[in-house]
Amino acid sequence: MKQFLLITVVILTLISCTRDRYYRTKTGLLYHIIETDTTQPVASMGTTVKINYTQTVRDSVISTTYGHMPLYYMVMPHISNYNPLEVFDYGVHQGDSMIVKQRIDSMMAKKIFKKKPEWMADDDEWITHLKVEKVFQNDSLLQADKQMESKRIVAIQTKLGMERIKQYLNKNNITAKAHENMFCQVLKEGTGAVLDSGNTVMMDFEVKTLKGKVINSTIDSTFHNMNPKPMTLGTHEFPEAIETFLETQKAGGSVMIYTPAVTLYGATPEKQGLQVDDDISILLRMIEN
Repeated sequence: MKQFLLITVVILTLISCTRDRYYRTKTGLLYHIIETDTTQPVASMGTTVKINYTQTVRDSVISTTYGHMPLYYMVMPHISNYNPLEVFDYGVHQGDSMIVKQRIDSMMAKKIFKKKPEWMADDDEWITHLKVEKVFQNDSLLQADKQMESKRIVAIQTKLGMERIKQYLNKNNITAKAHENMFCQVLKEGTGAVLDSGNTVMMDFEVKTLKGKVINSTIDSTFHNMNPKPMTLGTHEFPEAIETFLETQKAGGSVMIYTPAVTLYGATPEKQGLQVDDDISILLRMIEN
């Protein structure tokens, strides 16, 4: 009986060691592949993979695609030095997960960091957890998947953003009416004609996050040096929801619009220097001719 228990413990230990075994890439990365089904498509060179990942140092999440757009990566040889994507050189299937470890001192030596955050130690590990969601060999399927993910992210962040904005308005005692995927506040009633589709209106505007970061503006901080722009309603210079609201306003008025960033910039507002969960305000001043 004791011999049987001993053999069982040894077998379980060997299995555990095998499961937790890490290998090294050519550039020194430690990696571990958790296989799910080896009959699934292989992420071979030239294919595009859809990846979700989370990167952590100690208990801090550095970056993640969960709640954001996934990463679409075309598998290529000779990627940059000491990069977690090197793991694709070692045979990865659709559905597999990977754990990749980088040492902070090695990242510094290879100039991956321009400046190391003060709270990180040289012997800390930068750990990347990756999951291969899909392997695409067909571009039409790839584009369809990207569109599906974009719509999903926009829908999720629009719903969450509207709740965040509602809390912001309540906290700051701002009265604004819900209008489609935004809240609209009339700051000043216009005295000119009611705007209509096809009208061209000179406008001053300022787009900024609710945290105060200015994204785009024709106005300086003192509302001087204005550089109004001609905007034509009905030409999709604005999202449709903004245009339908403006068509209830009069020239000479001012409005403030609060909306999730994704409703204006889509599922990747990072291109505008924003985060996917940012919310923005849009000040519009319609100059009366």
